[in-house]
Amino acid sequence: FPRHETRKRRAMGDEDLLEYLKKSMGEQVTGERVTVLYGTDTGNAEMVAKNFQFEFKRRGMKAKCLSLNDMPISDLAEESKVLAIVATAGQGEMPKSAVKFWQDMETFLETAPADYLKDTKFAVFGLGDSSYVFFNEAAKRIDEAFEKLGGERVQSLGLGDDQHPGRFDTELEEWSPDFYDNIEAPEPPQELSPPSHLVEILPVDDPKAKRMEAYVPAGSKPVQMTVKRSTVPEGYERAIDHFEFDLTGSGLSYEQGDSLGLWPSNP
Repeated sequence: FPRHETRKRRAMGDEDLLEYLKKSMGEQVTGERVTVLYGTDTGNAEMVAKNFQFEFKRRGMKAKCLSLNDMPISDLAEESKVLAIVATAGQGEMPKSAVKFWQDMETFLETAPADYLKDTKFAVFGLGDSSYVFFNEAAKRIDEAFEKLGGERVQSLGLGDDQHPGRFDTELEEWSPDFYDNIEAPEPPQELSPPSHLVEILPVDDPKAKRMEAYVPAGSKPVQMTVKRSTVPEGYERAIDHFEFDLTGSGLSYEQGDSLGLWPSNP
């Protein structure tokens, strides 16, 4: 298999892999489903996309989730319902996991038939920041491309904004109910989900309450935080802090624009 196909298969769950193999063998695949695509740099759009996938399945619907780069444009027309969650990088640029998709899309749009997605319903939700000039530009481009290809927009473009008190969740919480209604999703089951964590409260003198050694995930290095400083006025709607870390002896290096993953440990 080409490298792209191998990576695509590895990212699939059991249900998606079975469907993929059936299609590869020429078998008919039955049942409608929602395909959730995401374009992300920091992981927020992927998290939102996977939350949608979980909710679809909770409501009894088929759903698969993958990055835009892992969705060949040649397969788009086979998808009956598509939801794209797209973050905007830098000054209106595509996020890393959507760059290849968009390059292919721009080329495809030059000669694509106007009804290429005539059997596809779509919606796009963007994660952006209105303090930037090109607010949610990547999501706007994806939304316009799907429309130009003849897709049926079932929900107006959602414009998540980091400047809102709840960041992109503020808009997402208003946008999502209408989206579920517009694709005629079943109502969610009226039941509590199983707890994701179990908590045991211990007295301070319990032996099990003693301080644990700091956990260092594989491939990570312990470093000391030396500076934490607020960059916004007191009383601002949310915290925006500046951090500095001492990398001496850690072997870690970085370039401008890199992201740093943290696993904090209290002293």
